[in-house]
Amino acid sequence: MISSVPAKTTPAENVVRRVRLDILIVTRHEVCSGLSPPHEAVPARAGATEASAATLRARANIRIFIAASFNDAGPASSPPGVRMCRFACDSGFVPTNAQALFKGIAPRYDRSAEALSFGRYAAWRRTLVGSMPIEPGALVLDVATGTGLIARALERRHRCRVIGIDLTEAMLQAGPRRPVSAADARALPFADGTFDGLTFSYLLRYVEDPAATLRELARVVRPGGAVGSVEFGVPQNPVVRAGWRLYARGLFPLAARAFGHGWGQVGSFLPGSIEAWARAWPVDRQVDAWRAAGLDDVRVIRRTLGTGIVMMGHRHG
Repeated sequence: MISSVPAKTTPAENVVRRVRLDILIVTRHEVCSGLSPPHEAVPARAGATEASAATLRARANIRIFIAASFNDAGPASSPPGVRMCRFACDSGFVPTNAQALFKGIAPRYDRSAEALSFGRYAAWRRTLVGSMPIEPGALVLDVATGTGLIARALERRHRCRVIGIDLTEAMLQAGPRRPVSAADARALPFADGTFDGLTFSYLLRYVEDPAATLRELARVVRPGGAVGSVEFGVPQNPVVRAGWRLYARGLFPLAARAFGHGWGQVGSFLPGSIEAWARAWPVDRQVDAWRAAGLDDVRVIRRTLGTGIVMMGHRHG
């Protein structure tokens, strides 16, 4: 008589098994259909301690990250939504997460951002503001205004009127008092063609449908009005990209921790966020999305070896 003995599995085989199971839980409905961040997908069980609940949420984040980290096409048997959600799941591009992230760094945002970028943050902002063809007295909307750095620069440079909106109230409160409002870029509370120009910065990485958000931004700009943006980029040159990755993945997270716990979270989140965005939405695809949103004469300005991307266009008509 031969007894049946369960075969022992190696740790690596266990990981593969776990990944296969995790793939099945990552669906468009669970991760990308709502505004809840991924860690809310697994609620705490009744009677669970705070520590065990945190462990469950951490495991859920790990599962989602692993499942989203396959190649761009995803496994052939992956359920609907895995491929479409890859860049979003990889770094948690959900508006609620963005609010929590920026709330923790709002009080010292301006100085910290300038220091960690070695002044590039301000240089890219100057490029954007200087490239905007805005007439004195024009009405401009600055979306994802944060503490109002771009809004103030637009007013000084072009003597225009600027309204700033941001989803994170803590960022608005950290800046000087001005015409500002907490609003969602995906559903702007303004009529069609309200503004003579519009700027947005570091925005599209945090929305689940960048193309739809671009259409909404273009909607509130009058025909012929200018639209401009600034965003992080990944260098195209392989040698430069290797150096950028060394700083972004190695030195930046360590340096960010020196500015406090909130910035420590940014240091862990931002490099992966930038790379995931660059893979899912390369510049050529962004240009196509701008044009599809009704923006003409789209041009791209690469700054600092491609680590900063400034884009400009005009509302059709």
